[in-house]
Amino acid sequence: MSALNKEFDNQLAGIAWSLWRELGVAGTDRFHENCLIQPEELIILTAIVSEYDPRLRDEALDWASCYHEYISVSRLRSLLKELDDNEQRSFSQFAAALNSISSAKWPSAEESPRFKVKISGKSSLPVLKSPSLLMLRLRNLFGPGAKADILTHFLTRNEMRFSAADLVEIGYSKRSLMTALDHLAASRVLDVENAGNKKIYQLRNPKELQVVIGQLPKVAPSWNKILQAIIAIRSVISEIQNSSEVTKSVIFRNCLIKIEDLLPTFISPILHTSPDFRRDWNSVMEILNGFRQGNFFMQFEVYNEFEKIIMDLLPGLYRVDDCVDGIERIQEKVLEFKRHEEVYKECYQLFLSFARDLEVVVKQFLNFPFHKMMDESLADIVYRFSKEEFSLLLEKIWQIKPIDQITSVQLAINQYQMFMPQFHILKQFIYTFRKRLENLYFIETDIHLLSQSTTLYKRHLVIDLFSTRRELES
Repeated sequence: MSALNKEFDNQLAGIAWSLWRELGVAGTDRFHENCLIQPEELIILTAIVSEYDPRLRDEALDWASCYHEYISVSRLRSLLKELDDNEQRSFSQFAAALNSISSAKWPSAEESPRFKVKISGKSSLPVLKSPSLLMLRLRNLFGPGAKADILTHFLTRNEMRFSAADLVEIGYSKRSLMTALDHLAASRVLDVENAGNKKIYQLRNPKELQVVIGQLPKVAPSWNKILQAIIAIRSVISEIQNSSEVTKSVIFRNCLIKIEDLLPTFISPILHTSPDFRRDWNSVMEILNGFRQGNFFMQFEVYNEFEKIIMDLLPGLYRVDDCVDGIERIQEKVLEFKRHEEVYKECYQLFLSFARDLEVVVKQFLNFPFHKMMDESLADIVYRFSKEEFSLLLEKIWQIKPIDQITSVQLAINQYQMFMPQFHILKQFIYTFRKRLENLYFIETDIHLLSQSTTLYKRHLVIDLFSTRRELES
């Protein structure tokens, strides 16, 4: 085995060991507690690196000999069609070994294994409540087939609506998917609607389903695509090993171009540089090492329904923040600059603009469906402000005099002062709402998305106005 093969397979074995550890195989490394495991891809990956790591192969066989009923043979058949001849042979030997020590009848197996099987008897299936075992949990409920895997896909993909054609990547025929989808729709687990000549499906009650199913993983990698990319790279290593440095760069770069569509976020940045084999190879090793440690570089993240609601809410909250921040900047500058009178007209015009924008964005914010967050305290904060204070805020905004009635600095300052009490009530509402949302959000998820908007546009209009004046003074 070449040095490149060893380096590559070492990373693959590391990934496989950690994933098998989640399934209950005896081992030490455990980096994928919040990562969805798809056992068919893991089995194929293990078979591929079995020559490099026979102990991994034997421990995987130990697990599969006890729990092979959790494996979808239909899905295995679909994935096997995508394998090269070498990978097909590796899987056939693994399947032959498993069939010889268990009641499994896996496809494509050789008549007898070419190696002596040494199972340890140490494997045990863990409690299926772990986020990583979502697919096994659903298979325990619905059986190891298309229904369980369809629901896994729905629960771990951020898109909400799928047709049968959209789901082919799961690893079943379109006919099997259509049958399973219609059964789930008939059971009212899915809603279905006609869109032209195809049916579109979505979860009927995702939040209620998640209560029954349990905790979702934080990341759900597309292991099928990762496996295809791995096989493509592995297939050119022997050719690279025997080539000149220039040829190595060309061969490897061409391989990366072919697999870019599988993992564009990871591969495209490599292709933006000129071909250099050692640099390209090291970049791929860094990606695999990240996968090995459970780090998917912010890709494949799973957002549950609560997280999606938060993400829908945040843009509206940020727009309110922007208006509030702009008006605060005006207040600060009016107090700080003694010569405010030289720009008071322009400053007041900004104030009018921000106040009108504030009316629109607060109204839009209050119309958000806060009830979907299923939190009475949060909904009550919004309800009380909308019923008790919002109309007063609108009155104050409507009372602000137009620019043609502002004939002196003092008139402008009076308008600011008239508006500020109700403005401070709005600020207190936003602060209270945000604090409750932060507390609720940290209970529901490990991800923090409630930081201040990274870009506050209105403050720069105020800063630029007074900066220009200061430059003129100097």
